[in-house]
Amino acid sequence: MQELLIDTIRTDGTTQSRSRINDDYVQELTEAIQNGTKLPAVCVYHDGSDIWMADGFHRILAHVRADKKTIKAEVKKGTRADAIWTSCGSNLEHGLRRTNDDKRAAVKLGLKAKPNLSDRAMAEHCGVSDRLVWKIRKELNPKKTPPAPRTGVDGITRKVPPPPPPAKQEQAPRPPPPGMQPPEKKSPKKEHHDEVGQPIPDHLWPIWDARTEINGALRLLSSAKAFVKSESEKHDGLLIEGNHQAITAALTTAYDGLKANIPHAVCPWCKGIVKDSCGGCQGRGIIGKFRYDTTVPEELK
Repeated sequence: MQELLIDTIRTDGTTQSRSRINDDYVQELTEAIQNGTKLPAVCVYHDGSDIWMADGFHRILAHVRADKKTIKAEVKKGTRADAIWTSCGSNLEHGLRRTNDDKRAAVKLGLKAKPNLSDRAMAEHCGVSDRLVWKIRKELNPKKTPPAPRTGVDGITRKVPPPPPPAKQEQAPRPPPPGMQPPEKKSPKKEHHDEVGQPIPDHLWPIWDARTEINGALRLLSSAKAFVKSESEKHDGLLIEGNHQAITAALTTAYDGLKANIPHAVCPWCKGIVKDSCGGCQGRGIIGKFRYDTTVPEELK
């Protein structure tokens, strides 16, 4: 951590991923600083010339409003592009809760920074659903130019399948007489699929989108495990009243239990109809990867 002069930190590089600054929250932080509260350090990137703000725009504004000249910062080596990418993935578990507009702004900034990242990889970094990334990517590419290969969460770059060819244009039929108009046909909705390629029913989207919340909780548990391991190796007495191995085991159990609940596939038994009597998904309509791999018979896969 370093104490930096606020005037040396650049906040004008479009590295802010929120849709706007919340003035009420800035005032709340300002009053906390004036009352002696020490806020968490901001995150910045130093490219050898400029220092770019990445995470902590509300905090730095609060320090300025409280007439502070310096601010505690975690300084990382990197470019403005690194600051932008970090900003897109910030505030997932801390700080002011993001609005829907904030989430959209983060995805737009992320897609401009790394357009060749897959929808799923972008969604995990920005803490949103795959579907939101798909919608915003479509908005940013209204002319539907052919997509470049994209890199997934596994680091592998793959080609994006081309869209199906347009149907042959047929001669328009003669309009029917007045009073005999047929009902208007609705265009079919685009289907979204689970991890095994099965379409996800619309009524299951709320629970499917909740994967981001589980992943956020998993990141917190991973951070807790790393903290316990680090402190146990220091032998400085900070965690002397706790059994390190018992704490780690409890965190591991919690991590594994939450991970098992991450939606992986629409229930092969009830097809996502959500029946309380379904023993496969227990009425959830969706099952996790472990249950899918270990209990689903091959003929249903």
